[in-house]
Amino acid sequence: MKTLKKISVIAVLILSLCFAATASYAASDLTTAQQYNPLSRASMSASSGKAETRTLRVYLPSAGKITFYADKFSVSDKSTYSILSSKGADLLTSRLSTLKGKTIKFLGGGTYYFRFSLTAGDNIANLLYTYDSDNAFDETHSIALRKGETVPVKKYVKSFKSNYMYIVSNVRIATVKNGQISAIKPGNNTIEAFSSTGEHVKINVFVSDSVSSGIEIQGANMIWKGESFNYTYSYTDGKTYTDHEIVWSVSGNGTVTKKGKLTANAKGDAVLTVTDKTAGMSSSMTVHFISDASEVDFVPTINGIQIANKTYPLPSDYDPGLDKDTLAAYNKMAADAAKEGLSFNIISSYRSYNKQVQTYNHWKSLYGKAEADRCSARPGFSEHQLGLAIDVNSCYTSFAYTKEGKWLAKNCWKYGFILRYPSVAAEKITGYIYEPWHIRYVGTELAKKLYQSGQTLEEYLGVDSYYRQ
Repeated sequence: MKTLKKISVIAVLILSLCFAATASYAASDLTTAQQYNPLSRASMSASSGKAETRTLRVYLPSAGKITFYADKFSVSDKSTYSILSSKGADLLTSRLSTLKGKTIKFLGGGTYYFRFSLTAGDNIANLLYTYDSDNAFDETHSIALRKGETVPVKKYVKSFKSNYMYIVSNVRIATVKNGQISAIKPGNNTIEAFSSTGEHVKINVFVSDSVSSGIEIQGANMIWKGESFNYTYSYTDGKTYTDHEIVWSVSGNGTVTKKGKLTANAKGDAVLTVTDKTAGMSSSMTVHFISDASEVDFVPTINGIQIANKTYPLPSDYDPGLDKDTLAAYNKMAADAAKEGLSFNIISSYRSYNKQVQTYNHWKSLYGKAEADRCSARPGFSEHQLGLAIDVNSCYTSFAYTKEGKWLAKNCWKYGFILRYPSVAAEKITGYIYEPWHIRYVGTELAKKLYQSGQTLEEYLGVDSYYRQ
């Protein structure tokens, strides 16, 4: 569904003045155009004692209207302005004194030239305009960035079939350089990207400080379209303030309740914000709304913890290899176990997406799809692709009754591991059969919590695990 454009993009006439009104510009200019910059405030005035003509090039991405404003606007009734087409044809000539506050309708996008014929003594300072596009947005994205953080523009213009240009509403908050959206200082910003073949994407950028604001959102960075997730918050000082006024808000294709329940109404990105109005602090995070696993180009996290299960898929090109901390913790565990006369060996660890295709198809060919889904992850849904999971010794449940199996269940948490699929009863929670050989690295702090509570990772994070497709 297209979202109609509701916002004006404030733009300044960048007065890099040229005197050849019929000059031509290559289409490649669109790839780097950033000429609408509301903070590069321009000033124009006639030289004392003589008349002057100045010509300004303006690019409009699409049909729409522009309205002119100026801080100072003192001109003679003899002064005029003209609008010329990209080929130099005169489209309109009128008295310059009528321009301030005037709205001009353009039936098509493209390059236009504004030629100002000034009279001696004219003075125009900080001439600017607002531009309202008649186009609808093909896509709308909302992202939360920390000060100093960058993200590729191409992530949000994947559908574009040609070169594009962009409009940045406030380059002091966030800008685009070398193909990257760069967060400069806290605030809200809008970036619009237009392709030469008509695609139109809006990116809402919410920039927060590079250091913690004192409050943090707890929850998932992904929700399936039509579903909801209950978000919470915590304070970085570890305290709880029950008397503070808390407000939740969201920008993008979602709705959020007063208690932080966020619903994904349509696919795309949204920015969820929690504000402690009493303490004057807030925190934001980007939440991805998906309708298909193929749309995932990020690693799912919940409270900063990476997760892959039947609900949370990974990108097919995510290829981290075996995590070095995971391997180091395993080697330490195996060495300590060896001192007690026990022997551990890795039979499987990191698996790429393509390797998981082979693994899943093998089990599917033996047992059929339903049974394969119980004992093997579909490609893109495997925890092994995270690089945080290791299978040891034997892929048979009888391993649980060996000395190594019993020792692993009792001691692996000391090294930062959990038994990821810890019991027959846990299958209804994790989505997979009991696997006493499968360990997942989560770090010693979380591993201790899960071991002592007896919870699965899904229970601790408050999530489910079942295939939507």
